[in-house]
Amino acid sequence: MGLKARITFLKDYTLVEDEVLLKDLGLQYSRRRDSILEKRIYDNRNEQLFSIGEMEGVKIICHAVYPLLGFESIYMSEYEYRLNRIFRPGIMLGIGLHSAMNIYGYSFVKKGKKLRVMSGSVEGKLFEGGRRTDFEDEIYSGYDHNKQTGLFISKDGASTGNESMFGEELALSFTRLFFDKPFDQFAFDLIKLRTYQIERENQQLLRQKRKFSLFDLFR
Repeated sequence: MGLKARITFLKDYTLVEDEVLLKDLGLQYSRRRDSILEKRIYDNRNEQLFSIGEMEGVKIICHAVYPLLGFESIYMSEYEYRLNRIFRPGIMLGIGLHSAMNIYGYSFVKKGKKLRVMSGSVEGKLFEGGRRTDFEDEIYSGYDHNKQTGLFISKDGASTGNESMFGEELALSFTRLFFDKPFDQFAFDLIKLRTYQIERENQQLLRQKRKFSLFDLFR
């Protein structure tokens, strides 16, 4: 592993044209160009790029900030709320990863209700809400937890730290609900996206971005 990503997945969703999606999100764009997931999965510097695509029947959307906005509340972010209203997906997942720096976050929504969210770094857990899933329990079972120090120790004793050691595994475990194989095993250079140059944002999204307390960390 070692993935860097800022992406939202939607499954069992209503078909919506890109132009309708952008309009309903309140995003005005000036131009469109073709791209690939390999280049857009971690657009951490350019907030004006908004990329949309499909892979194995799953809608994927990449943006520098929007997927991260759901990482600090058990309630849907404005972005998640709007995507849910537009697409009516059966399930939706936002993940943010910078595995080289042990930064992770994920937010899982099912039928319009957020069921699970967690984010963290080497400094510790930043936010957690909802009930832990069987996917997560399977990963936690590979570690012993020292309740006094709060640290996790791998069964072979080779690794010690907080959840950030396996934060990427936790986040990607949810992609099992979307794909038949681990997400990080796909050839990202073969997955085509449509990238839009955003010129103006919806004011509600803009305000939430400015209030996002984890922004500097994920930058």
